[in-house]
Amino acid sequence: MGSDWSSPEEREPLLQPPPAPAALPQHYPAHGQPRRTAAASRAAAPRSPGLVPAAPPRPPPPPLPGRVYGRRWLVLLLFSLLGFAQGLVWNTWGPIQNSARQAFPFSKLDIALLVFWGPIGFVPCFFFMWLMDKKGLRVTMLLTSSLMVVGAGLRCVPVSDQETRKCNPRFLMIALAYAIPLGVFSGWSGVLDLILTPKDISQVDAGWIGFWSIVGGCIVGIALARFADFIRGMLKLILLLLLSGATLSSIWFTLTCLTTVSHLPLTTATLYTSGILFGVFLNSSVPIFFELFVETVYPVPEGITCGVTTFLSNMFMGVLLFFLTFYNKEFSWFNWCLPGSCLLSLLLILCFRESYDRLYLDVIVSV
Repeated sequence: MGSDWSSPEEREPLLQPPPAPAALPQHYPAHGQPRRTAAASRAAAPRSPGLVPAAPPRPPPPPLPGRVYGRRWLVLLLFSLLGFAQGLVWNTWGPIQNSARQAFPFSKLDIALLVFWGPIGFVPCFFFMWLMDKKGLRVTMLLTSSLMVVGAGLRCVPVSDQETRKCNPRFLMIALAYAIPLGVFSGWSGVLDLILTPKDISQVDAGWIGFWSIVGGCIVGIALARFADFIRGMLKLILLLLLSGATLSSIWFTLTCLTTVSHLPLTTATLYTSGILFGVFLNSSVPIFFELFVETVYPVPEGITCGVTTFLSNMFMGVLLFFLTFYNKEFSWFNWCLPGSCLLSLLLILCFRESYDRLYLDVIVSV
């Protein structure tokens, strides 16, 4: 429960140290001394007309005093309340499925899926088993209870039926088109020095490549966002151009690192140019993506849509870095993730059907 919840007496160990070992009998000499024979021992022992009585057995050690504190009931109460709340969160919709289908646009499949999330939630149980073994019960309980609070809080966000219809596969398509390449780029830029060190590129050059790719992307992104305000309704076209440039520059960077295969010159200038161009093209797409998010799901609040896409981006970055912990001997696969993610995003944008509901409303109101 923490040091503030217990006194110094309570933090003392319950088990006492083991008793000191008994002294060896006299006929067992100390280490290094010659051992007497049995005959010599009998000769040296005092003689008596009768048998020598055996030593009385040692009495058993007294039982250790136990310590029981009243606050254990508080710990039990908190744990029981947490278990009750977890069961309540899981079993919310099943008992009231008729009322839920009347109040919300739920189908029988939706009710079954909401109940099915209970066993799905046990998928990461091995991680929490490891965490409890390494970090202790308190840290694990704090993490799991925090996740439960966040999940229960998200259900309280009011979303109307009109807003629910807006959150359709189109939003998922554009969200993945943003999250996959940006997540890969974030993970790649974080270990750029690790990737370029085998190519005899100094950490100073790797740092400047990452710096100018991010700063250049911010500058170009602001300029493109301002340009998009003048040519309304062209967000999809701008994203297609940016992602095409990011795909080509990432292929250039990856092939440059594979000199034994591509035979392209591996110089500091080519790495600077290809790496910075890739970062500029990809980072400058961020404000365009966010503008398209808002247009796609309007009137859903911007905080929800942008928060979901940011979460997805960090999730893909975490997955990529997780695999890096296992495959860290050679990094060509990491570089190939760059053009692969950009190409996948480009295909999603090509299949995306854009709409400008908020822009249309702004034009109608202004007129």
